Amino acid sequence: ASEVGERLTQLVLERRELGDLLAELARALRNPVVLENIAEQLVGYAAHESSERELLEAHLEYRRARTPGALEGHGWLGVEVNSDGHLWGQVTALELESPLSLEDRSVLEQGAHAVALQLLHEQHGEHLRGRLRGTFLVELMQGRLGEADAARRAAALDFPRQPGRVLTGALGWRSERWREFAATPEEAWAVVISLMRGAAGERPLLLGLHGSTGLMLCRLPEGEPTRQQLDGLAEELRAPLRRRGLTEADVALAFGGSEESWAAVGRSLERAATAVLSDRAMTPSLWRDASHGALVDLLYARRRSPELLAFTSDQLGPLFEATDPRSQELLRTLEAYLASSGRKADAARALHLTRQSLYHRLERLERVLGVDLEDP
Repeated sequence: ASEVGERLTQLVLERRELGDLLAELARALRNPVVLENIAEQLVGYAAHESSERELLEAHLEYRRARTPGALEGHGWLGVEVNSDGHLWGQVTALELESPLSLEDRSVLEQGAHAVALQLLHEQHGEHLRGRLRGTFLVELMQGRLGEADAARRAAALDFPRQPGRVLTGALGWRSERWREFAATPEEAWAVVISLMRGAAGERPLLLGLHGSTGLMLCRLPEGEPTRQQLDGLAEELRAPLRRRGLTEADVALAFGGSEESWAAVGRSLERAATAVLSDRAMTPSLWRDASHGALVDLLYARRRSPELLAFTSDQLGPLFEATDPRSQELLRTLEAYLASSGRKADAARALHLTRQSLYHRLERLERVLGVDLEDP
């Protein structure tokens, strides 16, 4: 137990992930382990030789059979995790591969101590749980989960399989307001997501972290949702954000569509995640419809491709030249002209220019770029 404790403490000092700690604990116990918070929500787990499916099935049986507050039962052994002087949750070994003995409790206690140190490093459990949910949602997007496995993982994360459809969505930062909540965009989402608990009313809601993006699943009743229903849901989701001063200009929200199969949910999630990233190039809105991909999403997804960069350089290269201070002025003029759909009066107002000054700039743009701006 002492040797295991030293190895786990070393992992914490190396700033390794929670999953690495649990994997090392599972290896030492020769059995899978699960970590739950005080609300008995699954925060992390690690298999040993058994499959993830077997682990989650055993975890479900253990949750059904255990007595509240008990730390030992048939086929499992648990130890409380205390963080910052308070009961935080429980780390539990499930007897799937090797018999559990009372001596294993000492090993589990070392594991609980290491988890408590990790929690202090992570600041709060919502970040950990949000990341676990995010891992599930990302694996859905990548098509790595079959229908049965996805349903099992969702149930373990308290997202029930009820009749109806699953609406996918994503949230992304449009401004730098995340700095008011945490040191990084991801940590700021952990704070914001905790504010959004219960924001969907009676509808089950699953929110997870994926880098600087928040991913979302929402269980809906039977039938395709109407635009009015989606407007209402968007207002409910934004209500806790508005209370913290976050408007449509700060946070983008996209709905990827409602689906009935987990494979379709994954594809829909990917569309929503792409849409909130590219939304910074769009006018702020209550929510974006990402049920069908948009051209701006495709361009954003390809923004670093050599072909697109070469095309951009060919088309706009002269406007990026640092040697001419007027280049940025011309670039802003072109942006305003295109945003106004070629309406010169609107572009002149947006740039606070007279019509004649705008005409001179547009003529200069045509000479520099070698194009006809009247050509759609």
